[in-house]
Order: sequence, then C-alpha cells, then structure tokens
Amino acid sequence: PPASIRFYPPAETPNVHVVKQELLYPGLRLVRGENRELMVEAEKKKEYFFQARYFLRLRQAETVAKPQLTAKDREIYLQADPDLQLESDLVRKRSAEIAARARDNMELIELIFQNTADILTVKQPGQAEDAESVLRMGRGTELGKTRLMIALCRSQNIPARMITGFKLEDEIDAVPTYWVEVYQSKSWIPYDPTRGHRGSLPVHYFPIRHDGAPQIFVSDGAVETKINYQIVQDDSPVGKLSSRERRLRDLFDLSRLPLDMRNTLALILMLPFGALFTFAFRQFTGLNTYGTFTPSLLALAAVYADPITAIVIFGVVAAIGFVGRATAMTRALTRLPRLAVVFTLVALAMTLAVSVMDYFYLNPMGHVVLLPIVVLTSFIDRIYTTFDDLGMRQVVIRLVGTVIVTVCCFVIFSSSVVADWIVNYPETHFITLGLVVLFSLYKKKKLVELPGFTWLKPAQTIKNQKRTTDAAG
Repeated sequence: PPASIRFYPPAETPNVHVVKQELLYPGLRLVRGENRELMVEAEKKKEYFFQARYFLRLRQAETVAKPQLTAKDREIYLQADPDLQLESDLVRKRSAEIAARARDNMELIELIFQNTADILTVKQPGQAEDAESVLRMGRGTELGKTRLMIALCRSQNIPARMITGFKLEDEIDAVPTYWVEVYQSKSWIPYDPTRGHRGSLPVHYFPIRHDGAPQIFVSDGAVETKINYQIVQDDSPVGKLSSRERRLRDLFDLSRLPLDMRNTLALILMLPFGALFTFAFRQFTGLNTYGTFTPSLLALAAVYADPITAIVIFGVVAAIGFVGRATAMTRALTRLPRLAVVFTLVALAMTLAVSVMDYFYLNPMGHVVLLPIVVLTSFIDRIYTTFDDLGMRQVVIRLVGTVIVTVCCFVIFSSSVVADWIVNYPETHFITLGLVVLFSLYKKKKLVELPGFTWLKPAQTIKNQKRTTDAAG
C-alpha cells in the first residue's frame, strides 16, 4: 500500500457494443476515476489477483456524431512526446521531404501513411519502438511505426493520436494492437500503417485507450505486475436485441445503450427498490427513518463512491446533528436561519473530511458529491425536529432504523445481478408498484405494538406533554 493499478474498459464503436462488465478484485478496493478510468488499490502488502471481463457484441455500423476538437484538445494532440521526438533532425527531415511532395492536406496525410506503411515491420518488443529509431534503422515494431506516423503528422500541425486496442477474435494469449487516428474533416479517421488499413478499419477492431500511452493497465507502486489477455467467443445470447435492423421496439431494449449509460440507468432504476424497502420497514415495524429517500441516497453513495467515504461522511453529518443541537446558537434560531447555519457547517465538514481521507490514502475522489449537501442539511434538520418533538431516545432509534435500511439498500444496490436484471427488464418495477399497494393494505399489529417492543414506540410528544402540563396548571 498504497500500490494501485489503473485500467481502461473497452470503448464503444459503431461496430462493437459493450454489453456488460464483470470485475473481480478480492482484497482490493475499486475506485472510479475520470475519463473512463478505473482503479483498484491494495490495502495490505501481499499478492493480489484482479480480473476484468467484458462482453462485447459485433453489430451493424451506426452513424455517430462527429466530435468537435477543442483548442485544448488540439494542443494535446499536437504536443511533443519523448517517444515521438518531434525535435529530432531525422523526423524533421523526413517530414519536410514528404510535405514537399504534397499538394494539399489530404495528400499529405496519404503520403505520410504510405511512407510509414512501407517500413519493414519487426516483432521483437523493445527494438525500434520510438519514431527516431524507426527512421534510423529502417524498420520498427507495430508500436514504433504507429508512433512514427503520429510524429510525422504532428510535425506538420495535423492532430493525431495513438489508439490502443484489440482485434475481436479468439486468442488465448492476446496482445494489444495499435493504430493511428488523424483528425481531418471534423472527424477522427483511423489508419493502421502495420496492416495497410486507411480511412476505415475492419469491424472487429475495438479501442481501449484514445491517447498517446500504449498501456491499458498502469501499475503505480506494485513490485511486479503480470498481465494476461484472453479473447474468447461466447455463443450464448446476451441481451434481448438480436436483430441488426432498427425497429421501434428497440426503444424498450436498454441493452443497446453504451455501458456507461447503462450503469447510470442501473443506479437510477435501483432507487425504487430502496423506496420499497424503506416503506416496508416503516409499515411492518412501525419505526420511522430520517426521510423516505435518505437511506437510498446514502446506499447509492456507498456503491458509487466507496463505503468508507459514505460511512465517514454519514458519521460527520450525524455528529453535526448531535453536537449542533446542543449549542445555544442553533436552539435560539428559527428554522430558516438554522438551516443556513447547518448548510455551512456541513459544507465545511465535508471539505475537511475529504481532505483528511485523502491524507490517509483513503481516496474519497470526487464522488462524495453523491451525498448532496441539501439532503444532508435536511437530514440534520430532521434530527433537530425529532429531538424537539420526541426526545433523544427517538433520535437514536430513528438513526439506527436509517442505518439498517441503508445497509439493506446497499446490499441490493451493490449486486451486479440485480443491476443487470433491472436494466434488461425495467418492467420489473410494475411488480414494485404492486408490492407498494399490497404493503399499504397491511392493517395488523406492527413490531412496536408487540409485547417486549413497546419501548420502541414514541411516547406522547414532548410538545404535547408540555401543552397537557400547561393546561392542567
């Protein structure tokens, strides 16, 4: 510790659809980064095993929106790199020779591609894997030739980037393959100088990374890393969309959507389960929680960020609720200014908690925002109201009930089986609606009304007790 491995999932293409993912990381902790990057972290010093499985489906090519290259992106895809050597005399000379024969930009790119493709390809890793070495030796590996074409394009002020990916074909010991994308006519055009593909690639090519680094897995702090790739054809049907034709009923098949979109929809579609469980808990036990959706949001944050972050933030917020209620300032204020004070305290406490967790390598990342400050502020306000109306005992009982429901929701939300099912069959929530109606018809005794559990039932409210005492006086 804090050793970690960052990795990238396959990217969607017009021909390859990412159906689902399965991640296995016993003893490691998964952290979601930015730009599709995922990371697993070691918490103890030992040997770990990590597996990422992705189910891909070949499909008919679809039209995709042409990406706009921003000024910042253009600068990135024109910059120098130690393996590109744009300042090398050899690279400059070859670039100038090619540019002198080109009549326009299109022809220039074609000449650069042809010049790179004509270079002899060798398979020995570690030899001629940078642009200058390829030119000097007159031969190069697949990676070296890819870097050379990028260097020649960038030296002529043409944005170009390396793509690291695979070919979708059976292979037990698969190795990554590399090709180039050149930005022209407001779109990224693929070129493979090793195999001679220009303008388009075979349908079974699929990318992993879209930048200048060839690594799919990046190890930080690990003593040794062994990586193996396998590509195996699976004949079993996955998902409901089997036709290549676009049909109106495909609107109801969420499996056709990109993986990131399906993951987001899975989280959204999980929330009704949380609401159902919260309602069932309150209906059958007679106990209340702090809000109907607060347990679901806390469980969602624990799944999407990480449990440690959710527990720490929940603890901080609960502490503010208890400590803040004891201060004379909050007791003297009315509800609106009290909420403003609590809002400020929560914001400061969350900021401090994130900083502390990062200091101790707990890596809260930016996903702590899944615990919305407004929801947490309302949560604390409910603690205050419960204390004023029912006393400290009910504050603790409701807090325990909220934690119980949150843990149950977390178990449901973290299940990949449930997530896959609800995305493939969202109509399952018609059953959820039916269960809500069915549970609402329950009129028999609740848990707090049974002998031995009556102490859980709220007594007459403190305010009502006070009114009764005043009336008697």
